[in-house]
Amino acid sequence: MLKTAYLYRDEVNKKMAEIAFNPKYMFYNFGTYWSFDYKIADNSWDAMQFVSVDKDNHIIGYLTAETDRVHDKIGNLGIINFQDAYPIFAHDLGNFLTSIFDKFNFRKIEFLVVIGNPIESSYDKIISKYGGRIIGVKKESAKLIDNKYYDVKLYEIFKRDYDRTKRTNKVEYSEDYKRIRAEIENWPDYLKETYNVNFATSAHAKKLELKEENHDQRD
Repeated sequence: MLKTAYLYRDEVNKKMAEIAFNPKYMFYNFGTYWSFDYKIADNSWDAMQFVSVDKDNHIIGYLTAETDRVHDKIGNLGIINFQDAYPIFAHDLGNFLTSIFDKFNFRKIEFLVVIGNPIESSYDKIISKYGGRIIGVKKESAKLIDNKYYDVKLYEIFKRDYDRTKRTNKVEYSEDYKRIRAEIENWPDYLKETYNVNFATSAHAKKLELKEENHDQRD
């Protein structure tokens, strides 16, 4: 579930310090040094900052969107997953990205990625799914903590294209599907997670939303 990062500012700061100099996270850091005092803003003027948390309120990942209020756009994204292959984070990432257009109604998203970052393929799929485009690649544009230069890929998505593709991709469900869907929405979270990971894997599959509370009913 997505929560406001300000509520978890101390935990986020600790997580960021723990991963410092870990080569696994050098693509997120996007530089040759680490800051050990990571700032979580006390307002959303310059950035919208969220954390992804599990049912026990433990931080899974951190997500931020830098806001350009003058030009009504998101100027860049910062996405980091502290746990490998965790389905809740993938679900929260999807909600975070779509909320930029659906909830906050920004005109455009611009963002970039260092080529070689594992999330690059996910960004490519998002761009394709929502009518965005790859602007281009800047060669040897970023030097990371290994003191090597990397290419940087630039993306953009307009809200108008996102809205158009959403209408185009909309799926009409049968009454039987809607009835069954209503029943499984009441499943406990551990069953929902199993369904999301093993069955809700197609382009049109709708994942089940997990509840905030811990309703583990396996006992």
